[in-house]
Amino acid sequence: MKTLIAITGSVLSLALAVPAFGAEATSPHHNRAEKYLRAGTQVLARAAKVDDTSSRLSLAKRALTSLHRAKAIQHVHLNGTAGDLKASIETALIRALNVKARAYLDRGALKRAKLVNQAALAFTTPNMAALKLRSDIAKAEATDLYEAVNGRVGIDRVRERRSQAGAPVRERGLSRRR
Repeated sequence: MKTLIAITGSVLSLALAVPAFGAEATSPHHNRAEKYLRAGTQVLARAAKVDDTSSRLSLAKRALTSLHRAKAIQHVHLNGTAGDLKASIETALIRALNVKARAYLDRGALKRAKLVNQAALAFTTPNMAALKLRSDIAKAEATDLYEAVNGRVGIDRVRERRSQAGAPVRERGLSRRR
């Protein structure tokens, strides 16, 4: 009886140690990279639903942090063994960079929008949204008053600031302290 229990126990432990036929054994690094990818895409999905540019920008930055962690884990520990994971991470990174660049464009920060857009275009995966965003940034630079998103009051403020650019702070009626 003791030998039967010992044999059964050893067979059971062997069965648990060997993965089932067709199932791939995933490493803890692969699982961690997938966890960061999942977290980044969830935050990115929330960013797409937000109307406020500051909230959208904050969520895009959080998504980028998770996605960069996933990319670093994939690059260092899995170096090329998980091609589908790499493609998913790159696609999510491009989407997050596009959201961030669009938020900067909506705010009127054209230089930052351009830099983030160039980072999105640097990936080998072609992305039509990044190309359209590049043309929108070029159009905003050409018109110089950042589209009608700002509204009439915002455009008047930009013009007023530009007309007072040379005057010292104390002569413009602004205090130095906030």
